[in-house]
Amino acid sequence: MILGYLFLSLSLASGAIKGFCGKKISGFAVNVRSAVLLNLCRMFICILLSLAFIIVTGDIKKLDFGAPIILTSALSGVGISVFLVSWLIAVRKSAYMMIDIFLMLGTLVPMICGGFMFGERIALKQIAGFIILLLAVLIMCSYNNEIKIKMPAKTVVLLIVCGFANGVMSAAQKIFSRLESFSPASVFNLYTYIFAFLFLISFYALMPKRVQVKFDRDGTKNPVLYLLVMALALTLNSYFITMAAAHLDSVRLYPLTQGGALIISTLMASVFFKEKLTLRAVFGILLSFAALLMINT
Repeated sequence: MILGYLFLSLSLASGAIKGFCGKKISGFAVNVRSAVLLNLCRMFICILLSLAFIIVTGDIKKLDFGAPIILTSALSGVGISVFLVSWLIAVRKSAYMMIDIFLMLGTLVPMICGGFMFGERIALKQIAGFIILLLAVLIMCSYNNEIKIKMPAKTVVLLIVCGFANGVMSAAQKIFSRLESFSPASVFNLYTYIFAFLFLISFYALMPKRVQVKFDRDGTKNPVLYLLVMALALTLNSYFITMAAAHLDSVRLYPLTQGGALIISTLMASVFFKEKLTLRAVFGILLSFAALLMINT
């Protein structure tokens, strides 16, 4: 279990870097087509990084083309591609920390999956901790309305899609960790990025031609640099969270992941993106931290 917490910590660190770069580059993507194109580039970089990683580690000898890993990777690839596009658009439309609020709700997907598919038990205090986390979510939502105008319905739907897609991706990681224990996580992640790339390029090709690619040249001064760092951080984040899924049950791993990300993103939003940190936000952070302790004990 200690190893699981170590992988979880590393995934949170790489996830924070990914989120920071994503916020920086979000102003560069003006519409859906440009967001898809940016993520196509990112997935291609992730494929190259993952391939280099399995060559260096010798995992290339463990490439598996069986139906279980292919289907699980396909599910993960669709989930991550929908998540990345919706995330990039949503972060442009709402406060940075609002993304993690809806990702918290998306943890219900792998938790339900772990319970029904693998019989992972959920203790009463863990249910109470998750309810407290949801209360913290509501508090942080009201905080968002304090610092920004109320979100339109389209943005809320986009955030829900983002959270659900991330939940599907997490569920696929859990399924892989249980069904594909003899295949390394590096192979699973490589296949995930390949399927994500194929899904995104198909989606891009089917989009109406009248929708033009539009980039805001003033959105960020170094889009290429942020894109490269973001791809590396995503590769590490996916690898470490997949490794953690083999050591921690769903009711611990995913609320801890998103709860930790919620706290980190709130602090990051205040320090780097100048989003005002009110007493309500501080209370929400403390409540989240208390809930995480309940879930983890």
